[in-house]
Formats: sequence, structure tokens, C-alpha cells
Amino acid sequence: MKKLCLLCLLIAPVFFASTLLAQPANNDCSSAITLTNLSNWCSSNAAFTNIGATQTDPSNPSCFPQNTIHDVWFSFVAVATTVHITVIGNTTGNQAPGGTLVNPQFAIYTGNCGGALNQVACASDNFNNNIVESFASPLIVGQTYYVRVDGRNGATGTFRLCINNYNAVPDPNSDCPTGVILCDKSSFNVESLVGTGALDNEFDQNICIQTEFASAWYRWTCKDPGTLTFNITPTNPSDDIDFALFELPAGIDDCDNKVKIRCEAAGETVGAPFSEWEICTGPTGLSLGETDTDEAPGCAAGQNNYVAAIDMIAGKSYALIINNFSNTGNGFSIDFGGTGTFLGPTADFNFAPSTVCTKQDVTFTDASSSVDGITNWQWSFGLGATPATATGAGPHNVSFTTPGNKSIVLTITSGDGCIVTFIQNITVLPSPEVDPDIISDYCGPDDATGGITLTPTGGAQPYLYNWQGSGTFSPDSTLSDLNTGPYNVTVQDANGCQQAFSFAVPEGLSLAGGWNPVTPPTCNGDSDGSISISLDIANYPVTFDFGNGPQPDSILANIPAGTYNVLVVDNAGCDGLFTIVVDDFSVLSLGLDSLDISCFSQQDGTITAIPAGGAGGYIYQWSNGEATSTIDSLAAGIYGVTVTDENGCTIEGTAGISEPPELVLSVNVVDVICHGDASGVIVFNAIGGTPPFEYSADGINFQPDPNVGNLLAGNYNAVVMDSRGCLFEVEDVIVNEPPPLIVEAGPDQTIDLGYTADIRATVAPLFRPVTISWNPSATLDCTDCLDPTAMPFGTTTYYISIIDETACTAIDSVTINVVLNRPIYIPNAFSPNGDGINDYFTVYGGPAVKGIRALKVFARWGNMVFEGYDLTINNEPMGWDGTFKGKQMNPSVFAYLAEVEFIDGVVVLYEGDVTIVR
Repeated sequence: MKKLCLLCLLIAPVFFASTLLAQPANNDCSSAITLTNLSNWCSSNAAFTNIGATQTDPSNPSCFPQNTIHDVWFSFVAVATTVHITVIGNTTGNQAPGGTLVNPQFAIYTGNCGGALNQVACASDNFNNNIVESFASPLIVGQTYYVRVDGRNGATGTFRLCINNYNAVPDPNSDCPTGVILCDKSSFNVESLVGTGALDNEFDQNICIQTEFASAWYRWTCKDPGTLTFNITPTNPSDDIDFALFELPAGIDDCDNKVKIRCEAAGETVGAPFSEWEICTGPTGLSLGETDTDEAPGCAAGQNNYVAAIDMIAGKSYALIINNFSNTGNGFSIDFGGTGTFLGPTADFNFAPSTVCTKQDVTFTDASSSVDGITNWQWSFGLGATPATATGAGPHNVSFTTPGNKSIVLTITSGDGCIVTFIQNITVLPSPEVDPDIISDYCGPDDATGGITLTPTGGAQPYLYNWQGSGTFSPDSTLSDLNTGPYNVTVQDANGCQQAFSFAVPEGLSLAGGWNPVTPPTCNGDSDGSISISLDIANYPVTFDFGNGPQPDSILANIPAGTYNVLVVDNAGCDGLFTIVVDDFSVLSLGLDSLDISCFSQQDGTITAIPAGGAGGYIYQWSNGEATSTIDSLAAGIYGVTVTDENGCTIEGTAGISEPPELVLSVNVVDVICHGDASGVIVFNAIGGTPPFEYSADGINFQPDPNVGNLLAGNYNAVVMDSRGCLFEVEDVIVNEPPPLIVEAGPDQTIDLGYTADIRATVAPLFRPVTISWNPSATLDCTDCLDPTAMPFGTTTYYISIIDETACTAIDSVTINVVLNRPIYIPNAFSPNGDGINDYFTVYGGPAVKGIRALKVFARWGNMVFEGYDLTINNEPMGWDGTFKGKQMNPSVFAYLAEVEFIDGVVVLYEGDVTIVR
């Protein structure tokens, strides 16, 4: 036995993999998985999990029955106004479950992870369906939303996640005359299908859907001719969704005369196993690759839940009914395809000016069109807009407080109820901001010493300045030699964005430009800071009042952090009141991140000191003499460190390094059952180390199951690996196998037809109890013995199969070649004189002959003088005795015909002459 430890590069993947299994990567809002495919997308089954997830803030969502315990997070940036989300767990039915999670629940939020999150939707499965879905609308396009998934009552497991972000269509209607009118081929979701409306079973002809259960009707008119395809996907994977497509001959309101052109109702074949009708479940629709126009209920050969696409004709109207045959109340999603288009209004708008800047008005004007008029306009101007929304055609004046890409959404409703959404992205540029440095105008009517210097931020360089409404922009950011009073300036950046500012130049003393009056305390909480005042212009002597009365000293020393006011007065009575803020260095703190020893007896522990705060420029002094932020190659023990910042402030801390217990492995062996089979098993029993463990019989391929099976007989090295990559190996683990079970059927043989062959089979090992069977068995005298006698009617291969008490088997074969010899003797003369010798005429043959079907003898002129049927071969008394109607025939030559049947079913006709001799 020997112990091994992988190199760090080999350990890392295993360690991190086990860490991820212990806690999902999206355990927190800040680490939410970003969903980027928002067009009717679903993950694979069991793609996500909340196993190992921990409880996070904010407070409990409104629909969750108790505090969340194992929530995980997702996020997406809205690209349309409505979102439909489904979480599928351990669902039942024909389709595979979405995962193992029971009673899933989720909430949708806006906001940010580091601040406030505001709930916008919530759904919880309290009916044990193990599937939950919800809509959220209206969304702000371009805004980030967060999805928080959990299980009720602390449930954990894997799940499938589906999302569709689309522009809403009206709620479904279950009657054709009031069915929703579709204006374009955008995909959409329907949360629930319930009821059949006021008009039950709106089928005017014998179509494949016999009963309307829970339905939705949709109508449209073709604008541009071309193909139409679509996919309808049930929200609950086990639901059976059917549909029928109709043409409306006289227009979109002609439901009474609708003509069926497609019908799809394939589904379960009652009584048959699911594997036979699985292809007729799940998504359904129209496909370019199909040729059939109808699929009846059930799942006959050739059915697959899809029928042929149609070619739409411009100006023609169509109606689609979607029927949930399962009647569960769950909905569906639909995606349209093909080259044809739907007729509908066009939503559009204009905006001015073309360059949009923050804090400046932008005018949005409707430019939509519709043949039957527009009855409603809904505007959404995006993040940071004032106002955020509006109704009516406008124009609407909007300003933006934040720069960036903004998604402007206009949704219009036409006269016939058609809803169309248009989204246009605009870029809002940041307007320039300024940080003013203002110098007071020194007291006295004869002096103009004030000044304003602007430091611009935001926007794009270079900047231009229009001072005091001069109408001229210049690059000069400073206005000097100013008297006290207000001054106006408009700042313009390279993009043309402008912002106006107004500043006042006060009268009085000013601090010297570029002078920093503050020396902060050395360490947080110390009282050794100071303030030193330096003036720009003054008539000395000058007094300084820091709150304790005037003094000539311009320095206030030995002070802690805080806000201080100082009144300065010069000899001419000119004064200035200054507020000075003395900031403290942040508290010096220390974190220690330790990584324990990977494997027993190793010295690979590490500790990293992570200081924060203070003045920076940290120096480290460890108890083992090291002077770096990280110490490594550590044995088990306690280590201390002192961290000093550049001001000499210190903080101390200690961390411990531990090692896991020794990893030890013992094994048991289950030998191979049958020689040559891969049925051996090595059973691992590991203790110590750092669970969980993985096991291998070759040191390469590892598995979490301690029973490593499917092994051939041989010599193995059993290896266990813990979560830190530590290995323990048991060498020379032998998996044995029994001797081979062999049956020999014996050599091939050749016999003539009608004869027998004695077969002598042998079994090894001798005396091992076995069960024997032969096949084919019809021409053997025994089928469970080693030595049967065979009499085949043609060349035959016999197979012997044996099985022992451990269900091991062996097979062999022997071929008996049959030579189809058919020896027949028919005499050409006989003497029927009663002397007992040659008194009869018949046919003679060997064991290959089954019998004589017919024997006929004819006189010279064709008269038949004898006939016999089904005669026994070689049986003379059954033959002709030379008489005809009881009288002896005279010596003469006679003709004969003989039909002889052989044991292999072959019949041969023989003919010739025979002479009676007296």
C-alpha cells in the first residue's frame, strides 16, 4: 500500500468542483447567472440546482409561505415589455421531469443587489404540480431584472428554467368571432387555457379534434404571401396540445364559413408503451419538412405531432384554434416562422433634436399608421426619463437624468384591436458638469481680485465656455479679476451637449490657491491632526479664531478628525469664514484567508493577510519570520502576523492551519461470475481524508460510487481520492474468475438420407452440473442429454446450449450433412406361380423411402390391370400378384408407373416395363 498526493494543478479542478457542488455559483444576487437568450428559451432538464444554496436577503417574497432557505438567482436585461418565466421540477407524466425539485417557487425583482430590490411578480407551487409559471408586465426595456428561485418548505433539487421576453398580445379568447387578432409573427406566451367560451365546439365539419376542452382562438390576414410555420410548446411538458387551422373565405370576421386546412391531434396511443407514442408528445405545429395535412388522435405510423406548412395568400384571412386536450389549465408558447407576413398597423415615431443630452428636452412625435385608425398609444421612455411614460399621440417632451442607451417603446392599438409594439434605441449623451474653484473678491471698492476656475467632468473633450451670455464660446475655463456678484456660464462639450451654471463671487478673504490646510491624524481615532491656514490676499497682521477666540497663530494642532470653522480677520477688517473638514484614515482592519493542509502529513498550508483601511503601504511580519502578505508551505499550527501601514499604525491577527486525518482504504472483492465476463466488483471502504470521496480501479477514471464494477478478472490498483485530491492506493487487488464453461458438440458428420447420426457432446469442467438444451429439437430423440441421436431430413446444424448454477452459459454446434441418395429397386420380371419366390411385383427401397403413393400396371393396349395406393415399401403381398379380375395373366410385357415418396417429402415418378414369366 502507498499514499499519493496529486500536484496542485491536478488538485485544483477536483477541489473547486466539490466546492461548486456544495454551493451553487449563483447562490447570491450579486452572482446571479445572466440569461441572454430571451426568445422562448428553455434550459435542459436538471440544468440548475438549489442544492447547497443558502438563505439570502432581501426579506421573504410575498407569495413564499415561509422564509426562503435555499434560493438561487438569475438576471436578464429586458428587450421587450412582457416576460413569462417557468420553473419545472419533478413533474410527472409522459415526458421526462424537469428535475428533482418539488414545489418550486420564484420571484422577480427590479433594483440592484447592493441596494433595494423591488418585487414585481411572485409565484409558488402550492398544488404539488412541481411546476410554476408567471408573467410580469409592463417591463422597462433595457432594465435589469432579477429572478429568485427556491422550493417551498425548504425543498431542494434540480430544475429546468424557461423564459420568453416578448411584446404582449391581448389575453386569449375561446371563441372564433372574438378571437385575438395577430398583427405580426412575434412569439408570445399564454399562461393559462381554461374553458371553451360562449360557443362550445366550434367545429363545423368532421375534423381531427372531436372535442373542445380549453381553447384559444387567433385570427390574422396575410400581407405578404409566403410560407407559414409555427411551433406550439406546452408549458407543462406532459400536456397534449392539439390545433386546427382554418381559412376564412370572406375575411377575418367570417368564422361561420371557415374551411379547415390543417388539423393536428396526435397523442397517446391508449394501452401502448410510452416509447411507441413518445414522438407524438411535446411541441406541435406546422413544419416545412412535413407532407401530411392531418394527424388523427393516437400515434399511428408516420405521425410525429407536426403537419405540413401552408402557403399563405395575400389578402386571405386565417383562424387558429389551440386546444389543451389534457385540460390541466396550463398554457403554451408559440413561435412563428416562414416567409409570409401578417397584416397590421405600423408603429413608428420621430424625435428631435437628433443629438440627445441629459437634462435637455427631447420631443417625441408619433409617426404610426393604420388602415382602420389608432385608438390607443402607450409610451415608455426608459430608465431615467421624466416623464417615464405617456399616453396619446403626443408630441411628448421628455428629459433624461442619466446617460446611456435608452429603449423607447411605443405600443399602439388599431381600430380592430390589433396591438403592435415598436422599440427604438437612442443614445443619451452626458451633459458636462463642472467643479468650480471660486476666489473671493478682496474687501474694498478699488480691488477686483475674485475669480472662478472651472474643472469640467462628464461629456466629451474639448470643452468650450460662454461666459456671461456673450454668445461666444471659447476654451477659457477661468474668469478672473472679478468683483463680488453672480456670474453665468454655459459649458458645451465636443458632442454639442450644453449645461448652464451660475456662481457667486463673495467678498472677503480667500484661502491660497493649491494650498491643502489639513494634516490628518496618523491613525484612525488619533488626535494628532492639524489645520494650517494660508491666505491669498490679506492686510497683515491677521487673527485666526478656531472657536476659542482670535489668535495670531494660523495653525490648530493636536486635533482629531472632524469639521472645524475658522474666522480670519485682517488688519483692514476684511474677513473670511472657512469650514475645514479633517478626515480620518479608515479603520485599519485585517482579514486572514487560510487554506488548510491538503493531505495528511503534507506541509502545503497557506495563509494570506488581507489588510484594509489605514494609510496603505502595508508591511508584514509573521511569527515564522516571513515578511510577505502570503506565507505558504506551512505545517499544522497557529501563525501570527503584525501588519503596519505607512503611518506606523499596526494591527495583529492569528490563523490556524489544520491537516485532515489520514486517508485509509480497505477493499473487498466480488469475483467475476462467469469466465471472461466483466462482472467483477471492488467494494471500497475509505475513512479519514476530506470527504466526499471518489473511487477508481485504474487511478484514471474516478466515480462517486464506492462499488466499482464491470471489471474483468485481473490485477487492479484500487485508488480513493478525497475532495482535496489526496490519494490512497491499495495495490495488487486481484479479481478472480472461474474456469471457462465449455461445451463441445462433437465433429460434423455425413449420413445418407434416412439414416441416423449419434452425437456425442462433452462438457468442461467435468462434473459441473449444467442444464442442457438442443435446437432444433424435432429430429432428435432427446433435447436435454449430451448424446442424442439425430435423423435429419436434410443437412442440419444443431446447437447445444448449457447453463450452470451461476447462470453462466456456453454454446456450440454440430452439423449433420445429409446426402440425398434415393436408392430404389424395381424388378423387370417376376414369376407369379405360387412357389413363394418372386411371386409379386412391387417397389423395393431403403430407409429414405416413406412409402409408395401409387403403383399402376398397364397391359400392352393400355388397359390398367393393377393399381395400388399408399403401399408399404418392400411389402410384396401389397404389390401385384399377376392377376386381373382374379384370373392369371398370360406371360407378357406390361408397363408400370410408380410414385415413390421419400421421408424428406420429395416424390419421384418411376416408369418402366415388367415381364410375367411362367
